[in-house]
Amino acid sequence: MGTNLTACFAAMTLLAALAAPVRLGAQGQQQNKQQIRYKLIDIGTLGGPESDINPTGAIGSPNQVNRRGATVGGAATSIPTTTNNNPAICGGFEGVVSFVNHGFEWQNGVVTDLGSLAGVNDCSVAISINAYGEIAGQSENGIIDPVLGFYEPRAVRWKDGVIQDLGTLPGGGVSAGAASIAGAKWWDLR
Repeated sequence: MGTNLTACFAAMTLLAALAAPVRLGAQGQQQNKQQIRYKLIDIGTLGGPESDINPTGAIGSPNQVNRRGATVGGAATSIPTTTNNNPAICGGFEGVVSFVNHGFEWQNGVVTDLGSLAGVNDCSVAISINAYGEIAGQSENGIIDPVLGFYEPRAVRWKDGVIQDLGTLPGGGVSAGAASIAGAKWWDLR
């Protein structure tokens, strides 16, 4: 039931996030100039059973979609998780999917796997994208946290397809995450 709920929630979020107005014919415009039609897009997965975009009001909102039509989120791969994968990053939106999750970017019908810091067996999630296409998120780094026994999560930024470890704050421990990314100027939003 959890996966169905996630799929339904992700579809509703995607509908709201990627709503693309479609112009009506002349007759429809005359009857109701405010009428807008929407197109639901199935973004697919990275080989696993689900994908998701953070819902409105969650961490990273409202920057899951930029003005160029790119959207970011997390999608399951076909690689099973291990006991060392961090449940805060792996497992999909509800944390119950037992496949490695990778951050993705979707644009113009193409899903791009953003990868992770430590390789294909480690999880990541993309949370926010700005007008420049820079993406903020979180990734496992492949190092096991000695206290929790899971791979350490790190704040990351993807820029031009390259992932960058943003590290942690001094004295801040072994865990970090990036929840949003800014950088739009008024001339980028035209």
